[in-house]
Amino acid sequence: MENAKKEALREKYTEKYHADERESNVTKEGLAAGGAIAIAYCVVRIVYLGLAKGRFALAELILLLLIVFVTTAIQHQNKVYDIPTYFGRRLNTGTDRKAKMSRILMYMGDAAAFAAVYLAADLIFHFTTNLTSSAVLDGIIDFFIGFVIMFLLDMLLGESKVKKYNAYQKQLEEEENNLDD
Repeated sequence: MENAKKEALREKYTEKYHADERESNVTKEGLAAGGAIAIAYCVVRIVYLGLAKGRFALAELILLLLIVFVTTAIQHQNKVYDIPTYFGRRLNTGTDRKAKMSRILMYMGDAAAFAAVYLAADLIFHFTTNLTSSAVLDGIIDFFIGFVIMFLLDMLLGESKVKKYNAYQKQLEEEENNLDD
């Protein structure tokens, strides 16, 4: 019953606002560009307020989190299981040991890149504020902490996405096999 209502609503909507695939793609690209500009603005504002003014940009942080939440909710609703890419390469979604090791190496590379950027930003902050503590020791600690946190986050989120993707692919294969019978 619910599906019939949804289908009737969808037909009514498409009759009133008919758009072909090209128009739909142009609209989506425009929305994505607007979202990218909003994200860039928020990041620049957070950095500016944090470094130049010494304040916390709560509104911008909330907006960033809201953008991520809405995007994730829409992808989940439409069953879009986007496999993460690291350095332009898609994660291997296999379930064997070799595939899992290749994913772990990608997570480690991403974590190292994040930790290096975090370290560079921290060193710039350290030297511009004339802190008296040891920059080398602070840098090593910051790199290690950034690496561990990013590695764990990458691994948790990446493996969760791979698991959901594999389960969805298995479900599609089972449905296809049931149609053949």
